[in-house]
Amino acid sequence: RKTAMEFGRLFDVEPVFVGEEENTALLSDSSKASELFGYPTVSVRKLIEWQAQWIKDGGRSLGKPTHFEEKKGKF
Repeated sequence: RKTAMEFGRLFDVEPVFVGEEENTALLSDSSKASELFGYPTVSVRKLIEWQAQWIKDGGRSLGKPTHFEEKKGKF
């Protein structure tokens, strides 16, 4: 939700949300990766800004589905 709101701000549009997040949503815990490799040096906000600029500039898309809604592990 926060990411969608930030993209909305960068594209000057109001995101429209349908329904509510489920309490069974899968969340990613990157603490082990941070422990092994160190904390990322680029902020999430900066990554979102870079991605938004890529889209605005007509950056290439592979047109593949993300499957973000998938919760059964079948990608």
